[in-house]
Amino acid sequence: MWTLRLYILVCHLLCGIVLLLATQGFCSTSASLYCQEESRLHKDLLNGTYDSRKPPGNCSGEPIDIEISMTLQDIVKLDENDEIFTASSWIRLNWLDERLVWDPEDYGDLEFIPTDASAVWTPILILENTVVGSFEDIISKRVNQATLASDGNVFLDFPLLHATSCKIAIAYFPFDVQNCLVQFSAERVPNTYITLRAGDITGDIGAIFKQWELQKLTGRSYTATEGKIRSFDVVEFDVQLNRLSAYHLSTTAAPVLILTLLGIVIFLIPPGSGERLSAGISVLLGLTFFELLVCDALPVSTSPPILGIYWLGSFLFVTLSVLLSLISVNLHNCGENIKGQFKRRLLLEILPRLCCTLDDDTTRVPTSNNDIAANVVFENVAATNKFSISDNEDSAIESANAVTLRTFHQGSDLAKEDSQYEARGRYSSASQVACSKVEASSDYQTATKTLDRFFLVVVACAYIIFTLIVLTRRP
Repeated sequence: MWTLRLYILVCHLLCGIVLLLATQGFCSTSASLYCQEESRLHKDLLNGTYDSRKPPGNCSGEPIDIEISMTLQDIVKLDENDEIFTASSWIRLNWLDERLVWDPEDYGDLEFIPTDASAVWTPILILENTVVGSFEDIISKRVNQATLASDGNVFLDFPLLHATSCKIAIAYFPFDVQNCLVQFSAERVPNTYITLRAGDITGDIGAIFKQWELQKLTGRSYTATEGKIRSFDVVEFDVQLNRLSAYHLSTTAAPVLILTLLGIVIFLIPPGSGERLSAGISVLLGLTFFELLVCDALPVSTSPPILGIYWLGSFLFVTLSVLLSLISVNLHNCGENIKGQFKRRLLLEILPRLCCTLDDDTTRVPTSNNDIAANVVFENVAATNKFSISDNEDSAIESANAVTLRTFHQGSDLAKEDSQYEARGRYSSASQVACSKVEASSDYQTATKTLDRFFLVVVACAYIIFTLIVLTRRP
């Protein structure tokens, strides 16, 4: 039994060896045939009468039509101050050379063959808007291999790191969209000999390159004129980039907004505290210092960007708040009552109703016996002794009457002088608080509270509207 199993195993091994040898022989034979056909095709096409220095199609009088395609690989840098756009791309050129046509059936069904780029005719291609180096042929130093098709088409594929000029428009910074151009020409050969045509331009639309988003890729060809007679074709690829504004809004616009709001709410500080104007000036200094820090981050341009306009407007709003606070503080320190019926009606009735600050105390009409007595005594003392009255007016009056009555009964001049001195002392001890109370309830101080609220509402609403208008502008 074991002899039969051994026999079967040996047979399987021999069959596998035979099949392996047959397969290797077939592959080697196929590869050999392919190499032979390719060598024969090269010999028939290029080693005969073909001249790589002579452009195709000249005998027929038709211009050579060259198609240029581009695949954007990466955006290296967009220098906004120097206006230089640097990127890496793959460039493909395609044209028809009727001298390189063959029948695939005659050469083992070969439809494409690679060959040395120097063995076939290639155009001289230059980058029109380059900013690095000179206007030199970008094909001769970068292309080593070309691909030939059986229908006569020639394909050249090569990588290119290009630095081109890019006009920067920052009127809508940081919501701006930049269009950077990459322009090619055939060494400005007249279009009667060579015509250029824009092919496909591809790339990863929506890809993020640092602070830029690839938004759109377009290509076109147009005819440029040099002098009055000579005209040549130019292929232009447009790379549209959209700036990501979140970084600039969080690092620049948001701090300016916070500082400006701090400058507006200084109307909530009591005008008598003496800290309102110093707080407003401190905010102005903070805005100025912040602008000195971020001005280097803004691109230089003849037209101010949106972010610069927003900072300038915020600075003006804080300045306006300081000026209005100065007016409010001056009115608060006025000791007299408001004169003029129109002024009183405007400041004590109309504005309080608009600002919802009208109450029963704003009219300052004396209603209690204490208030009436205080007013009467204050007028008498101010006319004679130039003193004011405190909150305890009733007790001061009773004391003065008692002293005066005692002096009348004694009939003594010395007692009369003592009574006058004692009354003056009692009056002077309580007069200062009463004077401050009367001044604190003056019409101007009441009107100042209304003006502060009015200024706060008007300036805050105006700044919010200004912020929405400026920061929502888009190209």
